[in-house]
Amino acid sequence: CMPASWRPSRGADVDGSDVDEILALAGVDEMTIPPQLLDLLSSLESSSVVRKCNAESDAVACNDPDFTLTEESYASYWETNGCGK
Repeated sequence: CMPASWRPSRGADVDGSDVDEILALAGVDEMTIPPQLLDLLSSLESSSVVRKCNAESDAVACNDPDFTLTEESYASYWETNGCGK
């Protein structure tokens, strides 16, 4: 689940910018989206929603050889990241 604070990416006065960040994450399994933004999304043409995130193909493109996520490293990130608490 991805709790987030959604903001108009192109400015509050630009029509449709309220959901730009959400559309950019199309394909993410779970997001917390407030009802008013769900209403905006449901009013869009289905062709304007294009899946942009794919865990399998994006994982192939991500190749940081120095990073291995283990239970210990995850616990360390969790403890040091203020957003995780």
